[in-house]
Amino acid sequence: MTTTQRYLVLSGAVVALPLALLLGMVLTEEKRPDPWKHVKPHRDHLDHSAFFEEDFASGQDVTRRCLECHEDAAHELMQTAHWKWLGPETEIPGRDLKMAIGKKNLINNFCIGVMGGNWESCTKCHAGYGWKDDSYDFNKEENVDCLVCHDWSGAYLKGDAGEPTEAKALLTAAKSVGYPRRDNCGTCHYYGGGGMGVKHGDLDSSLINPGKDIDAHMGKQGFYCIDCHKTKDHDIKGVAYSVSATHHNGISCADCHTDKPHDDFRLNKHTDAIACQTCHIPKFALAKSTKTEWDWSKAGKTNETEDVHHYLRKKGKFVYEKEIIPEYYWFNMTVDRYLLGDKIDPEAVTDMNRPRGDISDATAKIWPFKVHRGSQIYDKEHKYFIPPQTTGDQGYWTKYDWDLALTLGAEKSGLEYSGEYDFNQTRMHWPISHMTAEKEKALKCIDCHSPEPRMPWTELGYSGDPIYSVNRSPDMTEHSKCKMTLQSLKPVLTLPGDYFTNEYDYSCQYFGTVFAAGHLNQSALNYDKKETLAYPYDVHAARGLNCSDCHFEEKAGKRHQAVKPDVYHLKWDPRKLNHAATIPENVTNLGSAECAACHDVKTTHRKLPFRDRHMAKVSCQACHIPQMDVPALRVVDRTVVDADGANLRHFTAVGADPNLSDHTLPLNLARPLLATSADHDGKILPYNVIIEFAWVDERNQPVDPELVAAIFRSDDGDPPLDVMKQFDANRDGALDDQELTLNTKAKHEFVRSRLIAAGVAKPEIRMDVADFEISHGVKRGKLALAECDSCHNSDGRTAGPMTIAGTTPTQFTRPPRDGASAVSDALARRAGILVYDPRKALKGLHIFGATTHLSSVIGALLFLATLAGVSGHGLLRFINWRRTRGRQPAQASPQPARRVMMYSAHKRFFHWMLALGMLALILSGVKIHFANFMPAVSYGVAVFIHNLTAFLLLAHVVVSFLFHLFSGDYQQFLPNLKRLPRDVLVQARYYAFGIFTGEPNPFHKSPEHRMNPMQQMAYLGLLLGLVPLQIATGVLIYLTGHYPELTNRIGGLVHIGPLHNVVSWLIISFLVVHLYLITTGERVSSHLKAMVTGYEEEH
Repeated sequence: MTTTQRYLVLSGAVVALPLALLLGMVLTEEKRPDPWKHVKPHRDHLDHSAFFEEDFASGQDVTRRCLECHEDAAHELMQTAHWKWLGPETEIPGRDLKMAIGKKNLINNFCIGVMGGNWESCTKCHAGYGWKDDSYDFNKEENVDCLVCHDWSGAYLKGDAGEPTEAKALLTAAKSVGYPRRDNCGTCHYYGGGGMGVKHGDLDSSLINPGKDIDAHMGKQGFYCIDCHKTKDHDIKGVAYSVSATHHNGISCADCHTDKPHDDFRLNKHTDAIACQTCHIPKFALAKSTKTEWDWSKAGKTNETEDVHHYLRKKGKFVYEKEIIPEYYWFNMTVDRYLLGDKIDPEAVTDMNRPRGDISDATAKIWPFKVHRGSQIYDKEHKYFIPPQTTGDQGYWTKYDWDLALTLGAEKSGLEYSGEYDFNQTRMHWPISHMTAEKEKALKCIDCHSPEPRMPWTELGYSGDPIYSVNRSPDMTEHSKCKMTLQSLKPVLTLPGDYFTNEYDYSCQYFGTVFAAGHLNQSALNYDKKETLAYPYDVHAARGLNCSDCHFEEKAGKRHQAVKPDVYHLKWDPRKLNHAATIPENVTNLGSAECAACHDVKTTHRKLPFRDRHMAKVSCQACHIPQMDVPALRVVDRTVVDADGANLRHFTAVGADPNLSDHTLPLNLARPLLATSADHDGKILPYNVIIEFAWVDERNQPVDPELVAAIFRSDDGDPPLDVMKQFDANRDGALDDQELTLNTKAKHEFVRSRLIAAGVAKPEIRMDVADFEISHGVKRGKLALAECDSCHNSDGRTAGPMTIAGTTPTQFTRPPRDGASAVSDALARRAGILVYDPRKALKGLHIFGATTHLSSVIGALLFLATLAGVSGHGLLRFINWRRTRGRQPAQASPQPARRVMMYSAHKRFFHWMLALGMLALILSGVKIHFANFMPAVSYGVAVFIHNLTAFLLLAHVVVSFLFHLFSGDYQQFLPNLKRLPRDVLVQARYYAFGIFTGEPNPFHKSPEHRMNPMQQMAYLGLLLGLVPLQIATGVLIYLTGHYPELTNRIGGLVHIGPLHNVVSWLIISFLVVHLYLITTGERVSSHLKAMVTGYEEEH
């Protein structure tokens, strides 16, 4: 293998290996499957209207016509539970023999059962015709009812025994048939138990054409029942409600959504023990009421009832409810069913279909249920339920004779009746799977993990809320000791009524945040675009933390316990030990835990570039408290009073009404101010600042407020005439905030002179600054600052000036800075407006993209000077060429050109790889320093490209250096030191004069000597000076991001960043000269062509 080949292989491996690793990471990254691939588009059905012309006499006639084409349809249906009303024979838990469970041996606690002689009324919902008694022939295919599932006309109705109510509707229905829709399934399932919403709480006629508030799948996505309950050979998936005793042919949300559907791993962890329905169906019976109780003991002849439903008093006493919170049980998709003839305990409540599973059952999950409670009749001697005959001439609803009804029912169901009866309390459990809420309305953490959880933890087998240990009681009353919190954790958040009064004693006005679990979109505040704010005020409050979990007594010692191994984002769980009860009301010296005391940032911020550098210089709050959720006090002007005798107050989070006098105006969320703090090792923290303007005397003591008020209010409470004359600029007879502000010298002197007349010595206005470090209102995930551009931008949070006060007094003094934060240093009055410049508050930090350093100015000037020099030189060459064109004497016999191999393949490869890498470095570097450059490219992507390209080029340069060293090609860069001064002068004279007069280049280029002396000097300076310095500073910048303590001794990025920047500009300037020298060959394109082909023509 030749040297060139070895070089190509080595260089290719160096470049290809990192790219292959990167490509592998991208291709192997786990992507969430698309649930839509499981849902087929609703197809257009075949038009059957031309197939039928004559009226049908019966439903069986319709079926016979259907079977002429669909020969196997009836046979397929007859194998299913929809036809048999009987499940497959299987082993039943708790019973010795295999059994087939169905409506012939099941008893419920609403309509009780079909086997007591109530065939005709119950079999209205059978998928067949003519089932009047237990002699029904299940083998006659013409008895199959095709129309009940396939009718699209809406005119087809089933009556007693499943027969059509009107034969004349059969032809219309037959012509309309298509695949089943929601109204087809609802013909039976919406009316289970004999009426709308009797049996199921999540299945009723509101699902025929629901909105998204009723069911997200059906209303928002347009699902039909068969989109989830898929059918093969007429066997429909889904058995949670059916007569099946097993979960054979069942369906699951994970069939489409997978078992890890959330971005948050903690939510995905819930799916191991929590059914999707538990969180995503917070309520059922949303539009229609559902029956929750049926007391058969109250059945009688009277019809005196206020019940709006069509049930009569003869059927007993009912309770209907709406918008019901489910009850929760462990459920492994099997149940313990009461079967005909089973003994009961009359002293206990009988569960007719108790869901199986408990906390120790790995196959069980916590499910939401509708629980229907009943009181139904049983035989006192035999201690079993007997299904009474209720319909017919001899039925209870005709004769009102329980003894007769039980005698007939026992005879038809094969049971003995002793002649004595009573009523027993019963329960039925129906799992809830419909009326799915949109994800924004699903349950939140606080719904289950709170002082009043909806989840019955102890009944489910837990010792208490799983978030808490037995040593800690989730007592939220401790919040009442903290002004910053709202004293209710209920979802609807209502701020204190006196929040907007002139007394700003509430801490939320100082900080602009609250510690509450409620969601912003459910609060009483008038937020702009409120519907989009579906997240809690503070994620820690939503996770069930108390104040004392973070703010503890110093002597309390260790407060946290280790977390479970699978909870990787926490090192300690603060929700373990509760010290709230031990904290006296007057304790003020509580400790405060750092975020890193619990959170493990190394596991949760893997994708954050330069993570360790960020953690060393940026507080967690700076990114995770991106906004102030409630209006915060910003300016208090005590130099004047308004018509009500109050000082002027301006708040954040508002648009045109900073004093919050108009509560109808929408609130806009304000951003905290960012500043460094000496109390936190110089880290960046979020702050709210409150500016107070007040009069003081020569002793720097506040002027009596009554003296100020006396200037602006007369005895009748109105402003004096001289005040109106001085302040009422628009002459409307009223003073607004702008007019009242002492923003002119005349107003200032007006008030000052009157204070002097009142006895105040040398009054002047003092501006006091109070900054409040913000630590509540924490957001997580995408709600936090996740984009680099938020700060690394000339218009971002760390650069652009922010208006603090739209108008201020024209003259005021400022006391010296008193505090750890740099907030006060960043305030300045410009053109009558008080502004905050975060660059001054972050002084001492070099923030790429936001900090414009002197090095950028110097480098840009050098670049422009270089560009101007080569442009001027090139322009003179062009002018000279235009002037002398055509005047050159023709050569009599020009010598033919000879092609010389000037650049071998590996040299060209190295050159173009280097060129592409340098282009990527320059473009990404400019983006890093000037974030508005290439707006289509995000800042984080630019940083990634810059780092990746730098490491690839570094490897490429190392390989090239080794090649030049061992091949001896490095001698190309070494000038002849003895002749160097003379050669440089000769070459410089050529560039200055000879190139314009057509003189030949004094340096003869050859494969052994490709550079003239000036080029050798320039490349030596580049390769031995600029490139090593650039590599060194680049490596230091990278190390600063991961090991910040290594570079702190030399000033960190404050010194390294500008030096790297200056060297970058020098290299860019070098490249400008290099590109220009390409044009100085025999022809403008000669050198460029040689670097492409390898050959250069020589005469």
